[in-house]
Amino acid sequence: MPGGRAYETMLAFVQGDYIEGLSQGAGTLLQAGAIAGGLAFALSIFSIGRGVGQRYETNR
Repeated sequence: MPGGRAYETMLAFVQGDYIEGLSQGAGTLLQAGAIAGGLAFALSIFSIGRGVGQRYETNR
């Protein structure tokens, strides 16, 4: 869950453990990017499928 990892990242920076903060921050960004990429991919597939169905309607 990116929210929990973001909290742990900020906690590491506040406690002065910058190496651990950078390590966790990179993982958090990668995880959040993967979630965003998956959503974008799913929405694009949905919009392509929706567009194909509407293309052949004559009563529009």
